[in-house]
Amino acid sequence: MKAVKITIVTLLLLFYVSQSVANETIIMSVEEYVLLKKESPEKADNYLSGVLSSYVLANAMLEKRGQNELFCMPNNVSINKENINGIINLATSITTEINKTERLKASVASFILWSLVEAYPCK
Repeated sequence: MKAVKITIVTLLLLFYVSQSVANETIIMSVEEYVLLKKESPEKADNYLSGVLSSYVLANAMLEKRGQNELFCMPNNVSINKENINGIINLATSITTEINKTERLKASVASFILWSLVEAYPCK
């Protein structure tokens, strides 16, 4: 139980430390991210890089400790900003308005983690 708490705290710290968008909210909704992407693509890409780096670092830490990883990507697959942008674009294009509204309010970081866990489950 102590290891789980340490892991959660570490993940949160990694996420907050890795944010590189100055003067922006640390936890950004999908809707805010889509707007930022239109207004300042470089800032949006920096934010996304921070989120992805956090999850990669968290996975490495978990693996080193012999704990279950968050997601398990095959060796021949690499995740990058373009892949994640595709996931976000897909989420925002879903036609059901209720679901779309809910997805737009979700944090980008949690949505990306959910997507990675679903796409690359650990066996």
